[in-house]
Amino acid sequence: MSKKNFDYKATLHFEVSSHNQPEYQTDEMIKKSILQLLEQYLNETKTSKYLKIERNYTRAKMVADREADLKKHYKWKDML
Repeated sequence: MSKKNFDYKATLHFEVSSHNQPEYQTDEMIKKSILQLLEQYLNETKTSKYLKIERNYTRAKMVADREADLKKHYKWKDML
């Protein structure tokens, strides 16, 4: 079987701001809170207008390639 490469690109447009924090927010604290907000948003939304995923393959093509590889494999075994 030949090794297939599957590539994807995800573009994210997500803006967060916060005002009047009672204490100083370190970079680590800000990253953590942003990731929590983003995770919550993506879990609650079926299709996000902020996240776009592009692939160099489709699921149908991946399945077709897998089936073609299996057919070649079994054809080769039948020749023995």
